[in-house]
Amino acid sequence: MGTCRACVQRRSRTWRLVDVDDLSVEEAAARMGLRPVEVRRLVARHRDALELKALKQDSIPVARLRAFFDAELARQPGLTRAEIARRLQISQSDLDRRIGRSATKNSASTDKRRVGIQQAGEVVRALGRAPRELEGC
Repeated sequence: MGTCRACVQRRSRTWRLVDVDDLSVEEAAARMGLRPVEVRRLVARHRDALELKALKQDSIPVARLRAFFDAELARQPGLTRAEIARRLQISQSDLDRRIGRSATKNSASTDKRRVGIQQAGEVVRALGRAPRELEGC
């Protein structure tokens, strides 16, 4: 099965029946009108998809970026948030939201938020550092 919406839903439902609801492969197959071999294949694919999703790193905790940012400001006394915002060509309030100094609309606590790798890398470069110096970036 491919990755079309219907295939993903079937794969997810099959996995849920077997791994979450604790049905046997045969019971899940009967419930879904599939052969047991198809159920095993769908469950295996969904488990693989979940594992890949867990390994994918497309964002980092905003607290990590904020700690790096604050350490760089302390290390470079003349550097200000206003200067970093100017380098990024964004407003200082946008920079504050990006590094978690202020909440965004309808957001959770800033400590629970994440920032995309690309945005974190841009902030690190604006600080005059290489993105690889920020853990996870």
